[in-house]
Amino acid sequence: MRLAEREKIRLLREIPDYDYASSLRRVQSVRCEGTCLWLLDRTEFKDWIDRKDTEHLCCYGIRKDPLL
Repeated sequence: MRLAEREKIRLLREIPDYDYASSLRRVQSVRCEGTCLWLLDRTEFKDWIDRKDTEHLCCYGIRKDPLL
């Protein structure tokens, strides 16, 4: 095996096993009703949903200016 391939395998082996599904179920059970519904009403989100030229939506953290 080439050195680059061995390095890729070594890095892949270092990725920990993590049960994401279990974590998701746990946080869903404590989710507050109505969480993120505001996002569905945002023009920016609706425009992104309608676009066919991109798969990504970037949502930034805390904003200094009001959202609405």
